[in-house]
Parts: sequence; structure tokens; C-alpha cells
Amino acid sequence: MEEVVEPKREQNLVRVGMETWTQSFGTSHKIRLVHILKNLHTSEVKIYSDASREFIELLDGESGGEVLREYVQQSPQLVELVEAWRLHREKPGMAYILSLFATVLGHPGGKSRQNAVCKKCLDGVARTILEDKEKTGDVYLELKSGEFRRQNAALDLLAAIVRRGGGLASEVAESFDFKMAILTQLAGIQKKRGGRDGRIQKKGANFGSTRQSLVGFAMSFLEVGNPRLLRWVLQQRELYSGVLRGIGEDDAETVVYVLSTLRDNVLVEESLLPPGLRSVLFGSATLENLSLISGNLDAGEAAELAHHVLVMVCTDPKNGLMPSSHLRGNEKRLLDLMKKLKATEVIHHKNLLLAIVSKRLSLCSAYMNEFPYNIEPRSSPSWFAAISLAADVISSAKSDSIFHSLLSHDLVSVDDEQVQVLLKCIVPHVCSRSVINRGLLHSDDLVKHGSLRLVSESLNLLRYVTEAINGMVSSVRLTSEFTGSTKGKVRMNGFPGLSCSTPTDASLAGQVHQADETRVKRWISLREYIQDEVRGAMPDPQVLLKLLSSASQKRQNYPQSRLKRHAQLCQPPQKKQKCDAIDNDDDIIIGGIDVEQAKDESEEQDQDLANDHATTLCEIWGLPKEDLELKDAEVVDSVFHSKLLDVLRLYLRVMPSSFDGSFDFFRVIPPNPLKLSKDEQHCLLSLLIEYSGQCEGRWDPERVPESMYKHLPPLIDIMLHSQVKSIRDEAYILVKAAFTSSGAFDQNFAEIDAWLVFLPGYEAKWSVGESLGVGLSNKLSHLVVPFLCDAISVVGNNLYKYQEHMRKFISKSGQFEGYSPAFSPLIVCVLQKCLRLLDLESGGMKLHEKSTISVYVCNTIYLILQSQVDAQLLLDLIGAILNERFDKFSSEEIQSRTYFAEWRPLINLLHILRVSPTNKVLVCS
Repeated sequence: MEEVVEPKREQNLVRVGMETWTQSFGTSHKIRLVHILKNLHTSEVKIYSDASREFIELLDGESGGEVLREYVQQSPQLVELVEAWRLHREKPGMAYILSLFATVLGHPGGKSRQNAVCKKCLDGVARTILEDKEKTGDVYLELKSGEFRRQNAALDLLAAIVRRGGGLASEVAESFDFKMAILTQLAGIQKKRGGRDGRIQKKGANFGSTRQSLVGFAMSFLEVGNPRLLRWVLQQRELYSGVLRGIGEDDAETVVYVLSTLRDNVLVEESLLPPGLRSVLFGSATLENLSLISGNLDAGEAAELAHHVLVMVCTDPKNGLMPSSHLRGNEKRLLDLMKKLKATEVIHHKNLLLAIVSKRLSLCSAYMNEFPYNIEPRSSPSWFAAISLAADVISSAKSDSIFHSLLSHDLVSVDDEQVQVLLKCIVPHVCSRSVINRGLLHSDDLVKHGSLRLVSESLNLLRYVTEAINGMVSSVRLTSEFTGSTKGKVRMNGFPGLSCSTPTDASLAGQVHQADETRVKRWISLREYIQDEVRGAMPDPQVLLKLLSSASQKRQNYPQSRLKRHAQLCQPPQKKQKCDAIDNDDDIIIGGIDVEQAKDESEEQDQDLANDHATTLCEIWGLPKEDLELKDAEVVDSVFHSKLLDVLRLYLRVMPSSFDGSFDFFRVIPPNPLKLSKDEQHCLLSLLIEYSGQCEGRWDPERVPESMYKHLPPLIDIMLHSQVKSIRDEAYILVKAAFTSSGAFDQNFAEIDAWLVFLPGYEAKWSVGESLGVGLSNKLSHLVVPFLCDAISVVGNNLYKYQEHMRKFISKSGQFEGYSPAFSPLIVCVLQKCLRLLDLESGGMKLHEKSTISVYVCNTIYLILQSQVDAQLLLDLIGAILNERFDKFSSEEIQSRTYFAEWRPLINLLHILRVSPTNKVLVCS
């Protein structure tokens, strides 16, 4: 770099500079800049203040960067500007000179590393200002002047110096007096007369204020991002508390600037700031201001950013407010904020509340203990919003981390404070049993929906807790079994083959096992205690059963009422016809009221009411508001019915003794379950799976209720014809359980599937687009399914009779003594029933219907024959039954019946039996 010689007089410097500046630099800019520099040195305030503003405009223009670089190249130490500072020190208009320095030092073109020479020169100028006591004195003088323009200029200059880099920022931080009383005043707003006050001000509305410049000065330290500097400067509470406490009165641009700086430079791991220091920034007043901004619908980006920052501050333990296992946090400050949120009115407030609750169980309990809304059942928008919020809060408590502290202790007792906190979350005091009962029995359907949603979320939270405890119990037992099955081996003298098992090992293993059993018992005791406490606070099960009965009856009556309503709509009113007969062209005006107009207005009001009804329902259950079907009363009742079924399922899951076996839930299956909505079908089957003990979608023959086979027809109907695979799978589990309940398959559960394979439409469950049409499949299944279900019912009711029949046959044969049949007595019943059906020459059943049943029976029996390891006993039994009937026919009669479609499958089956049981023969048809 060439050595620059500083001229003695400004006039000579300007003249020399004009001759030496590069040709690329515009002549107009040269002339203008020389004129500005001359005017800066005059004694007239008006002239040098205008010159300062003109220089600033030149730097802020499109070619400002080029002007700055060219000027610094010719005058690296900004001698002209420094001289202007000296000439106007302590004189009116000094603020204009400081503003000019702030613009020069803060210009992006002078901070870029691409312009290293320019940056280095300006850094030197900035450092000279900090090191010159007279100049720093001038800055402090302007700060304490009490005039907002002078104060703003000083603050802008300091901020520009800080933003030049970490070194200069540290020097400012070391020399600046952060304890000045004036800082509190600078953070305030000094409005001119006629200024407007509002939550989000328009830009420029705070004319006469020093706040924006103070905010820029405070944020400049954070923008530098030096961790060591951040830690020190954020301890200057006078500066930052003033900035954040007044953020609620700032314009949107300032709010976005402050919050984005905090988000990107302070609330990040790279800042290395301790949680305690971060929490100091966000006191109660600051949190409240941010919540007001986030709740302002007109704040736009500022509201979104305020909400984002609030969520970060309030939910991340690293920011000092949310407690964790190793951080104390500040629950009181969080709870105070939660109670101030308008969570039923502002979506950001609601989301923030739920985010906080999801992180800390004690905060959920404390908030629900002081729930700020009245949930006494009533039909009003405020109640619907309050009950939905209460349900959402309880729902948000379901978090994996929320039970970590509870389940991490080995010995949790019922008196543990955390257990009581948990109970207050599941069943808050404000949601008492009597209140919920009144809500469920309310005359308004939407109030019923809201109350049921609350019950649903409480039960879901209880389910979450019990599953967590069950997982802990299983883990302890698994660990105990592993420890008990492993013997300790001790190597002796380095020989791996030598080991010993001493009495001490056995004693230690016994102690470990005993300790594990103690832990298991305590966990089980805790689970039962929680279930008992919740049971006492939940609605009376009889109330739910009453609702179920009413809802089921209402659903069954809907098709009739809909037809009736349709018929009424198709038939025009008689009065209207009579009036039309008088005069078809004239509108009828009665008492000054246009009948047609009144009708239109009434229909419009009904439509608005339906829209409001649907919107409320969506808000209660979190359903998509775009679903137009929710405006239909039948769909609304369908939603209630499905949710009620799901609540009853949860009752059975988490509180199995609630109903004490006093109610048979299979009674709620409608005659035609396929008329239910898909959600209703799923919830109904899930309830029945829970009731029948087939938990978590696994078939468990040991827990099947007695006489379940009596409800088999509708279950098979769903299994064959539902359009949803998951629903068909649930129905399949229940169908197998129903078969099992007859007791006929105890020797071979696998036979159940054989009875299902040839049901018309069954294969469609596994593949789409079968050659057998859906309509034909339905018709054929409606023939076969009643036949099969009736046979299973007969066997279930007369199981010992059919078992005795098989024992007598085995005894009579003499060659199967000691055999245990590997097939069910259903084969005997079905075969005999099929033969009796074919013998009936009349009775309302057509030939093709008999043929369908005959084909199904023979195909199924043949499949069971193929699955037998030793099929001789079954072959003889089937042969005995068929021979008993066919022996009554002559050979000519048997030959003639071969041509009858209904008899042909049985004759083919008999032929198979007589030829050889080992021959592979085609399926009967």
C-alpha cells in the first residue's frame, strides 16, 4: 500500500484529490463530494448540517459503495471528516457530524472483506474515536443532552462501531458506561403531540423517540456473535431489560429485527450462554409483551416470529425457563404466562400453552388446577372453546419424556408427589364426575360431544400411563429371568475350562430375584391405585351405556326417518297447491310478508346454523373443517356414536372392572353393520376385540367369552364385504374367536380357517379384482353364511351331544380306541344338516341355492381331509354319515342324482372316499 501523506490544509487536499482520483469515478460525484467536504468546514450550522445530510444521501445511493471506497482511498484517515468533528465540537449541529460518521463506519461497503484496504482504514478511524477521550466525551455529551436527535446520533455511531467486528465491539463494551441512568429513559418513547399508541406501531409513528437507536445499539453487540462478549454484555440488565420490556410498543419492523437477532444469535447452542443468563432476558413483562404480539392478528411476520421465539424460550430447558432433570428452571414464571394466555381465542396462545404442557407434567397439573375457564355444561361458544382447550391440555400431556422422571425411579409409591401430579392431569378437579355426567346427559348434542371428548382424552392419558407401567413391569421380569438363568462362572488359574458355582452365587441370585419381585409388586400396586382413583372420578359407566343404547337406536332409525323425510319433501304442501290454483303468476303476500322471501330467509338461517354446528364439531374433535358431510345431522350422530364406542373400548382397556361383566357388548351389533360408517365399523370392532380379550389384534383362544358364536353372522358379513382391509382384519379376529367360543375346535383351532376359505367373497379380502363380482358374492354369501352360523350355533348349544356321537362312533368301530379326534364335531352337524336340506323337495329354497350350500360343504370337508395327518378316522366318519343316507337309494337313483347339481358334490365326495383316501382328486363341484 502506498504511503499517504496527510496534507496540512483541507483546501490543498481537495484540489490534489480532484486531480488524482481515477477516471472511472464519475466527474459529477467528484464535484459534488468536493463541494460537500468544503461545506462541512463552514461555521454556518445550516450549511454544514445540509452538507452532512447530502453526504449521507450520496452514501445511501446506488453508487454509495463506490463513493466510499474512492474517498477512503484518497483520504484513508478521513481527515476532512475528523476536522469537521473538531471544528463543530460542542456546537449546535454536532449531531449531524456524528450521524455522518455513523453512516460512513456502518456502510456495508466499508465492512466487506473483499475491500480489505477500505475496511482496515475505517477500523482505524473507529478505533481512533474510541481511544480519543475528547471524542468519547463528545459522544457522552450528546447522549446526556436530552435532545432525541443528538442522542440518536450518538447511539447510531456507537452501534456502527460495534458492528465492525468483535475487537471493536469488545472495546466499546469495556469503555461504555452501561450503568448510566439515562439508558432507562432512552429505552422509552417520547412522542410528539398527536402520536398514536398501539400494540404494533407503524414505521415512523414514534417520531421523537430514541428507542429505535437504542435498540440498534443493544442488538449490535448480539449481531457480532462473539460468545465471550455475549456472556458479558447480556449481564447489563439496564440496557436489555429496557429493550425487551418495551417491545410491545414497537413497530413490526423493529419487533422482527429484535426477535430474529435473539433467535439467531442468543437462543442457539453456538452462543455458549448459560440457561440462567438466557432466562434473565425473558422476564414476566417481556413474556407478556411477546404473547400480546403473537396474539395480534394484524402483526403478520412479527406475530409468527414472536410465537416461534416464545416456544423456543418456554419449552427448551437450555433457555432457562423450562425445568429438566439437571436444570431448575422457573416454573412460576411459566405458569404466570400460561394463565395470561387467551388460549380459547388466539391460536398462537393455544399452541404455546400446549407446547409448554407437553414438556412438563407439573405445569399441566398446575394449570388445570387453576383452569381459568368455567366448564359447567352450557350451550355457548365460550364453553365449547373451554372444554376443547381442557381436552387438548390433557391430550398434550402424553409425551415420552414426560414420564421419564416418574418411571426412572425404582421405588415409586402411591404417596409420591409425582403420582399425585399425574392424577391431577388425568382427572383435574375442575372436571369432576358430576360435571361430566351433566355434560353427557345435556339436551344439546354438541355439549355431549364436548364432554365425551374430555372423557376420551383422560382415558387416553390413563392408557398411556398404564402401558408405561406395564412396560416397566415386563422389563423387570425379563431382566430377572435373564439373571436367574445365568450362572456366574469364575476362571481359575487362567484355565477357561475350569469354573465353579458356589452357594454364594445361588444366594445372590435369590436376593436379586426377590428384589425384582418387590419392584414388580410395587409397580402393579401403583397401577391399580391410579386406576382406582381415576375410576372414582370418571363418569358413571351406566351413563355411557345409556348413551350407547340411545345412539344405537338412533342410528338404526335413520334410514326410516330419512325415507319419511324424503317422501314429505316430494309431496308439495296442500296450502301451496291451493294458492297456486288461484293464481300461478302472482306472489302471495300475507300481512305484508312475502312468503317466498320468508322461506328463503329461513333456509338461509338454517344453513348458517348447520355451518356453525359443523364448525364447532370440527373444533371439538379436531376434524377437517372442509368436510361438508359434517353439516348432515346423520353424520354428526355417526361421529358421536364412533367416539362413544372408542371411549367404551378405553374403559375396558384401562379399567377392566368398570362394568364387572354386567353388560354384553355384542348386543350393540346392529343387524346390518355395513350400513355404519367406516369409523363406526372400526370403533365397534375395536370395542368387541377388547371386550372379547383379543388385545392388540392378536387372536387369543384362552380369553374368548362364552356363547360369542351367537353373534357370528354380522361379524362374518363385515369380514366378507367391508371395503377397508383393516376392518376386515379386525372382523376376522372376532370371527375366529366366535368359532372358538362354541368349544368345537379345542382339538384343532386351525380348522376354523378351513370353514372360512370357501365362503363366497372371502378371497376378495386378500386381493382386489376377483373374477367373482361383488354383487354375486353378496348373494351367495347370504345363502351360505346363515347355514354355517346356524350349524355352529347348534353345535355350541349341543356340544356334548355331538362329542358323545363321535365317541360312540369311535367305540363302535373298534379300531380307533384311544384316538383323540383332530377335527371338530361341526363336520358331523354340517354334513347332516346339508343332507336334510337336500331332502326337502319344497320349503322356499331354490335349486341353485341348495347347490351353492352343497358345493361349500363338500369343498370345506375335502380341504379338512387334506389337512389331517391321519385322515382315516375322519374318512370313516364321513363315509358312515353319507352311506347311511345313500344306502336308501338304489344304484339307479344314485346315478340319476349325479345329474342333479345339488347332489353332485356329495356323490363326488362319496366316490372319493370309496376309491382311496390318498388319491389326489379335484375339488368337488
